[in-house]
Amino acid sequence: MAKRAKRACIPSEWRRLFRLIPGYDPVRTALPGQYFDVAAAEHVCGFFPACLHHVKGPAAGQPFHLAEWEKAWVGCLFGWKNPDGKRRYRTAFVYVPKKNNKTTLTAGLVLYGLTQDGEMGAEVYSAAASKEQAGIIFNTIVGMRRLDEDLKAALTVFGEKGGSQQKSVVYTDPSGIQSVYRPLAADEDTADGLNVHMAVVDELHRHKSGALLDILVRGTAVRSQPLVIIITTAAAAGDNACNRERERAIRVRDNGGDPDKPGFDPTYLPVIFEASEKDDPGDPKVWAKANPGLGISKPWAYMEQEYRKAKDDPVAMNLFKRLDLNIITQDVESLFDLTHWDRCPAVLREPKELIGRRCWGALDLSQSNDLTALAWVFEPDEPDGVWDVLWRFWCCEEAARKRQQAKASETPYEVWAQNGWIEIHDGSALDYPKIKERIVEESAMFGAGGVAYDPYNASDICRDLLNSFGVPMVEFRQGLVSLNDPTKRTKELITAHKINHGGNPVARWCIGNAVGKPDDKGNVYPIKGKSKDKIDGAMVLVMGIGMSMRAAAPVDADQLIVAL
Repeated sequence: MAKRAKRACIPSEWRRLFRLIPGYDPVRTALPGQYFDVAAAEHVCGFFPACLHHVKGPAAGQPFHLAEWEKAWVGCLFGWKNPDGKRRYRTAFVYVPKKNNKTTLTAGLVLYGLTQDGEMGAEVYSAAASKEQAGIIFNTIVGMRRLDEDLKAALTVFGEKGGSQQKSVVYTDPSGIQSVYRPLAADEDTADGLNVHMAVVDELHRHKSGALLDILVRGTAVRSQPLVIIITTAAAAGDNACNRERERAIRVRDNGGDPDKPGFDPTYLPVIFEASEKDDPGDPKVWAKANPGLGISKPWAYMEQEYRKAKDDPVAMNLFKRLDLNIITQDVESLFDLTHWDRCPAVLREPKELIGRRCWGALDLSQSNDLTALAWVFEPDEPDGVWDVLWRFWCCEEAARKRQQAKASETPYEVWAQNGWIEIHDGSALDYPKIKERIVEESAMFGAGGVAYDPYNASDICRDLLNSFGVPMVEFRQGLVSLNDPTKRTKELITAHKINHGGNPVARWCIGNAVGKPDDKGNVYPIKGKSKDKIDGAMVLVMGIGMSMRAAAPVDADQLIVAL
């Protein structure tokens, strides 16, 4: 019977590199007869600096030298062989936070699989969540080709300039046989029938489902040594393709090479870099634990900056943990910190006290006669002064009664009404003429520069205010593009205790209900945590501050010319 690979047969340098793969030993998990081919490992690692160059950033134009953590798993993946000389591993799961060189590495692996892997008529794919991301990988590959004369001579590019032609790169080997690389996107229809030699799945955490991954895995069936490489950052909590694959990888890693225990799979390479929920997110040792490229592709200064921004911001911290430490977190978190809100001034201003201050209004109309909100936002007299906010809330009697009965402890509408924090209208509908009258009166009193409203939710009241009463109504769409910057500015002001909210409990309730679901770039805006929660007060505050930001923004001369 063939014996397992012996540690003594593997050079000490490679044994050291293997130890960089967290919690996994490829030697101990090898089957009888499997061995480590040093020449194959060094061939793939040598290909990167010999043939590939960086195409972006400070290192652009320089040879692509693998970092030690990259060399560890790439060499392991291509170096370990079965007794018949074919590759041992069929799947690799590389779990690493953002900015650890994933996209550039993905491009390099694609080019190696296309040109160096000895597979005639190979089909190689990169799989991204979106057409845009797929284009980034493709463009990186095209850029690497331009910077190497041998690759330029051997590879033909199609679809580089867009149009209807499908993006692809064709490699013609010395015998004239062609292999092809194509980028795929999960947000496009991808038919079955692929004959996959190698696929690199990029950022699985962004994929809405595991459908594309499943197609690629099925497509490897007839190849002699196919390879599917998944390189991703942590996903949000829940049942999704990324978390399912991570659980599989953990089972393989923790099995330890015991065929009698669950998770035994010597064909699966788990490379998992992550911090624990118990770890201190501000500890540089934790940063290094989760980020193998820290100080190489990912600067220490970047981590310091991101942590400073996140430490007083629950939403930002949620994103920092997930994207920079690979800790699985919920996809939504409280957007505004009520601790800071409660430390803000709570002085109830009389309207006449605020006349003469620069003023902006924001209106959020109810779709259900439950809650309609208006905020008058007054800029500070001093550059770093306090913003004053006057709130107006309206609700119909029927909706107030239903909410009072359902959630009396949280939403005491009747008590709020008795104390003047909310105005309840008789019956089952809001008294819009009365609301309109109030807006007209106070807009004139404060000399409001504009009153923001969402055109999606617009009604006759907004048109009347603009056309019949001369109130300066301004369209302000409640979406990511419009609300991202104002939301972040509002958070800054609350954290700095620069919002005088007057102690309005309805506003506080709305602020507490607002959650954020940031994208991977940290863009965020208020959304409801639960379907029955109301965030109208939070929304009008953000819109009001957004109106001020619009007025302060410099005018783009080119845009002005176009507008004229």
